Amino acid sequence: MKKEIFKKLLVEWSERKLPEMIGRELKLDVSGKKIVVVTGVRRSGKTYLLFSTINDLIVNENIDKKSIIYINFEDERLGSISAGDLEDLTGAYYELYGAKKDKIWLFVDEIQNVDGWEKWIRRMYDSGKYNIFVTGSSSKFLSAEISTSLSGRNLTYIVYPFSFREFILAKAFALDKTTIYSQKKLAAILGLLDEYLVYGGFPEVSEEEDVNKKIKILSEYYNAIFFRDIIKRFKIRDVDLLDKTIRYSIGSFSQQFSVTKINNFFKTIDVNASKKTINSFIKYAQEVFLLYQLFPYSRSIKKRPQTHKKLYIVDTGMATLFNSDMQKGRLLENLVYIELLRRKEEKATITVGFWKDLSGKEVDFVVTDGNKVEKLIQCAYTVSDSPTKEREKSALLAAMDFYKLDIGHVITWDYEAEEKVKGKKIRFIPLWKWLLDV
Repeated sequence: MKKEIFKKLLVEWSERKLPEMIGRELKLDVSGKKIVVVTGVRRSGKTYLLFSTINDLIVNENIDKKSIIYINFEDERLGSISAGDLEDLTGAYYELYGAKKDKIWLFVDEIQNVDGWEKWIRRMYDSGKYNIFVTGSSSKFLSAEISTSLSGRNLTYIVYPFSFREFILAKAFALDKTTIYSQKKLAAILGLLDEYLVYGGFPEVSEEEDVNKKIKILSEYYNAIFFRDIIKRFKIRDVDLLDKTIRYSIGSFSQQFSVTKINNFFKTIDVNASKKTINSFIKYAQEVFLLYQLFPYSRSIKKRPQTHKKLYIVDTGMATLFNSDMQKGRLLENLVYIELLRRKEEKATITVGFWKDLSGKEVDFVVTDGNKVEKLIQCAYTVSDSPTKEREKSALLAAMDFYKLDIGHVITWDYEAEEKVKGKKIRFIPLWKWLLDV
């Protein structure tokens, strides 16, 4: 029976026209040397990245589409699939198309829905007959457990919602060498950046112009993550407490946060919840890439304080979903953090933390390469207020002294300048310029 379902899906795939796609800056390795694992939050564009890769193979590498298998395990017709049924997929393929002399390209979407998939994928890879790509919406794809299951045969990529560069491409905005010299184009960029800051970079949200529809789409995404990725996957019984915990956590983004603080808040509204349960719920939200925790930087992982941490969300649109009047300074800081994670995909040795001294001075991001502190980044939506500017500079200078750096960076909405203080440089960089890296 399963083989017949697979045959139907394979024929549908062969007849399916690939959709028009906005180019992503992330490119997958197609050498076939590794099992390519693609993970990230739901609706961030993992499937379209697979489609883009398939399109490149067909157009640029002259690969016959019938040599490409694509299957999505979120298709309701595969709802009761088990690892033992996976053999029927290749069996169905060979019965339809016969044996191939060249390698078969196997693209498998949302494979975490099949328990025990790892052994089957590893066996397919070891046969030498397949180039394999799999996606899943769980950070377990990043864990040592997966690497162990695949015996180090995997190469993993994380897909985030659109970068700002991808966002303006989706808006058909032409970015060229003249842009930074054109007041008209800069005004347009700031308008797009404000939209991106408030409603985020999920591809479908980015392409929608109507604000109400943007919010509805974000609401649907949250519900899908909440019910399908967290409740269903982790078998949560106390749905109301989970919802309260995640909403409180999202409301705490770009700020220092603790489970104790959430627990104390719940007590004030007569909600009974153990710290262990709250911590588990936040961990689940992290596992599906909805939330991220940032810790103070220390060269020794063992010495990094676990009690003082900051919370960020995968997309600023999720913050706007629950609070339409969110402070833009916090949105800017969150945007910078996710962009730093995106850039970490380009250079795996990069790590990100934050810095805070005993007097309370704080720098938002410490960016390191290996054990070397490369950059200090402070975020401030506006520095037009003199006390605010001096506070940000004071904290940055203290961190620069601590890490023996001569240059510090402050990312602002639109202010640009360079100041010298006690032989050190502080560069104020507009957010758009930093995001576009121009």
